[in-house]
Amino acid sequence: MHSVTKLLRVPLATAGLLLAVAGSASAQYAYISTFSGISVISTATNTVTATVKVGSHNYGVAVNPAGTRVYLANWDYSNVAVIDTATNAVVAVVSVGKNPTGVAVNPAGTYVYVTNQGDSSGAPASTVGSVSVINTAANTVTATVNVGGPRGGIAVDPTGTHVYVTNNNSVSVINAATSAIAATVSVGNEPIGVAVNPAGTYVYVANSGSNTVSVINAATNTLTAGLRVGSEPAGVAVNPAGTRVYVANQGDNSVSVIDAATNTVTATVSVGSGPYGVAVNATGTYVYVANRGGTSVSVIDAATNTVTATVNVGDSPANIGNFIGGPPVAASINAGGIVNSASFAANAPVSPGSLVSVYGIFPVNTAQANLVPLPSTLSGLSMQFSGIQAPLSYVSATQANAQVPWELAGQTQATVTATVGGQTSTAQSVKLASFAPGIFTMNGQGQGAIVNALTGQLIGPSSPATAGSTYISIYCTGLGPVSNQPLTGAAASASMLSQTLLQPTVDIGGVPAGILFSGLAPTFVGLYQINVQVPAAAPVGGTVGLVVSIGGAASNTVAIAIQPGL
Repeated sequence: MHSVTKLLRVPLATAGLLLAVAGSASAQYAYISTFSGISVISTATNTVTATVKVGSHNYGVAVNPAGTRVYLANWDYSNVAVIDTATNAVVAVVSVGKNPTGVAVNPAGTYVYVTNQGDSSGAPASTVGSVSVINTAANTVTATVNVGGPRGGIAVDPTGTHVYVTNNNSVSVINAATSAIAATVSVGNEPIGVAVNPAGTYVYVANSGSNTVSVINAATNTLTAGLRVGSEPAGVAVNPAGTRVYVANQGDNSVSVIDAATNTVTATVSVGSGPYGVAVNATGTYVYVANRGGTSVSVIDAATNTVTATVNVGDSPANIGNFIGGPPVAASINAGGIVNSASFAANAPVSPGSLVSVYGIFPVNTAQANLVPLPSTLSGLSMQFSGIQAPLSYVSATQANAQVPWELAGQTQATVTATVGGQTSTAQSVKLASFAPGIFTMNGQGQGAIVNALTGQLIGPSSPATAGSTYISIYCTGLGPVSNQPLTGAAASASMLSQTLLQPTVDIGGVPAGILFSGLAPTFVGLYQINVQVPAAAPVGGTVGLVVSIGGAASNTVAIAIQPGL
C-alpha cells in the first residue's frame, strides 16, 4: 500500500503604506498610485495590464476585501476616486478633507478611512488634520475625526473595531463605532506607515525620523518593542501568516525583513530608488515595493529575500495603503469537465462513491486534504452534486478531486456546481451509472497502479510480476456498491472489509485472472482494490494489457510488466 499511498497524495493526473493588492490568490493585481493615476500590475505576470488616468499627486491606495473597488487619495484635488476593478473605470469621486494621503478599508468593506494632512481652512498639516469616514454604499462622508498632524499612515484592525492613524510622534487609536479617539500612543519621530498583524494583537509603526519601528500591543495600547531598521522607513506591511514584517526604507533604498516572533531584522533587501509603499500578496510569497524616487515597483521573493522582477509603472509611485487585490473571479466548471479520476474517459458516466476530477476555473490556492473524513470545503472551495456536498481531496486553480456522494445511488444524472466566496458557478451535468470502472495509472503514462500484494512493491519494467506466481493488487475506482458502505467522505474500514456486491472480471493479456478480493481499499476514500494472481498463461512483456470489467462496463486498459514463470 505504500506506493499507492504516495500516489494518492498528488492529483491523480497529470497596512502601512501599501501597494493595493486585490482579489483572490489566483487573480491578484497590485494597484500602484502614480503622479497622475494608477498602474495595474498583474501579480501573475508582473506586467502592467492597465492604467487609469485620474487625479494629481496621488498617494494612498486601498482595495476592498471583496476585490471589487479601489480607493485612491488625490492630494491636489482633496478627494478620493472610487475605481471599479472589473472595468478599471472611475465610478465615483468623494470629496474629503484637504490633502488626503492614506486610505484604509474596514474588513466588511462598508467604510473607508482617509487621512487628510490639511483641513478645509488650509491650516498647516503639522498642527491640524483629520480622518474622513466614507460610507461605501453611498460614497459619502459620514464622519470626520480630528486627530493630530496625520502623516498618512492608516490601518484598520481585523475586527474592524479600531483604526490606527500615524501623527507627529504618535499614533491615534480611533473607536470605529463612535468615530472618537480612544487612545493616543507615543512612538518614534515622524511616523508614516502603520500595519496591524492578522491576529489583531500587534501594530507596527515605521518612524521615518528615528529610523525605527515601534511595536504596539493592541490590547493595552502600549509599546512592547522598538527596533532599528534602515534609513527613513515609510511603508510597513505584515505577511498573511503574521510571521514577517516588511519595512520600506526610502533613505537607503532597501526593505527590512523583521521576524515578528523576535522583533529582529533578519534580512535587508536592496530595491529601487526611494521605496515608500509595501504590500504582500495573499499567499505571502511575494512582496511588492513602490519606489517613489523612481518609476518602478520591485518584486521580492519572500522565500529567498531577493528581487525577482522590476516593473516600470510611471512617475513617483507612492502607494501608502493596502494595494494588492483585484476583480473577484467566479468559479466555473468546464463543460464535460467531470471525469473519472482514474480513466479520465471523456463524456463517460461516473458512479456514486467513486473518485472524480473536476476541471474548470477555481479562484483558490492549491491545497490537499491530509485527514479523513475528507472535508466538504478545501481552500475555500466546495462542490455540490445535485445539492449534496462532495468531499474534496485536492484543489487547485484549474482542478479539484472529489468523491461522488454515495447518496446519488440509483440516479442517472447529477448537476455539479462549485462555490467560492459565496458565489456558485453555473451547473454542469454528468451522467451517473452504478458501475464506471477506471484503473489508476502512474503519472498518466499507461503503467497501471498495480503493486505486489505481498511486498507492496510497484509492478513495473524493473520489477515485473511473474506469471503463475505473483499476487497483485490493482487500484481503481468506480466498481459500484459495496457491503459495509462507509459514509460519504469517510475511509473504508480496515477491520470490516467493504466488498463489491458484484464480482468483477480481470483480463491480463486476454487471459482471465481469478479474483481473490474486490472491494474498497482499507483506510482510503473512494479507492477500490482488486487482488488477483497473475495467470500462468498470461503473456509476458513490459506492457501487457490489463482490463477490469464489472456490471457490463469495462475500464481503461493499463499496462503491466510480466516475466515468465519459473
